[in-house]
Amino acid sequence: MSATDVAGRIRQIRDLPTPNAVAMQLLVSLADEDLSIEQLTQQISLDQGIVAKVLRLANSPFYGLPRRVTLIADAVAIIGWRSVRNLALAAGLARSFDLGRCPSFDLGAYWRHSLACALCAEALARAGGQDSGLAFAGGLLHDLGRVALASLAPEDYAQALRWQADKGTRLVEAEHACLGQDHAVVGGALAEQWLLAPALVDSVALHHQPPEDGSAPLADLVHVADCVAHGLGLEGAADESVPSLALHSWRRLDMEEPQWFRLFADVESEHAVLCQAFFPGEGSP
Repeated sequence: MSATDVAGRIRQIRDLPTPNAVAMQLLVSLADEDLSIEQLTQQISLDQGIVAKVLRLANSPFYGLPRRVTLIADAVAIIGWRSVRNLALAAGLARSFDLGRCPSFDLGAYWRHSLACALCAEALARAGGQDSGLAFAGGLLHDLGRVALASLAPEDYAQALRWQADKGTRLVEAEHACLGQDHAVVGGALAEQWLLAPALVDSVALHHQPPEDGSAPLADLVHVADCVAHGLGLEGAADESVPSLALHSWRRLDMEEPQWFRLFADVESEHAVLCQAFFPGEGSP
């Protein structure tokens, strides 16, 4: 693909849909430390698809409630506002792209990994005293460029997926070979178009190559979370592999071995519960 084609592909990003109104409100609200439970409940109640997923989670066997929960306010009280916001954000973003023209793109695996990365990033942020809500969003959005490319260029992206499988290369290498650009750059451009916080834009654009100087701490978190999530195998794909780990990002997190093992167990447990609500029936969002 020529440089002109690549530039045209980046320009096409403006034609992609923005997340639905509730998802965008939740993204903006990440920076609002004064957001009340009442405001969160009002936002979520505007989208019945999101409401259904939140109530499904509250009524899952994990919580073992003696009665059925039917109100969002009750679900928030049971699950906690953080988990409700995270699930609502994920559910809202999941409907932003139509990948019907790229059937080789495994959307279920994509979202299982995105949720796992989000939970890892959130846990790392809490351990390091950083903004856990922003970290969850960074993890959730880190592979945004993959769905963007699969939406914009389904045939080219299907070729990239075949290239990766046939040659056993990293995805970014296959993307460059077939599309002339990788999902991190495209995702960063889309996040910037959505007017997301600069730290979120950086975490998407730099999640495979966080700066060595530590100038993008959220990118460090998301990069390590991406590797850990793949290492835990939570995507559920037979060919899942772990990306190359940037040791400077790993060392900056400064976590001891017992902390890592607790994080692994917590993320696996939370991921299982979240997927019960996020993947109804057939396992796709």
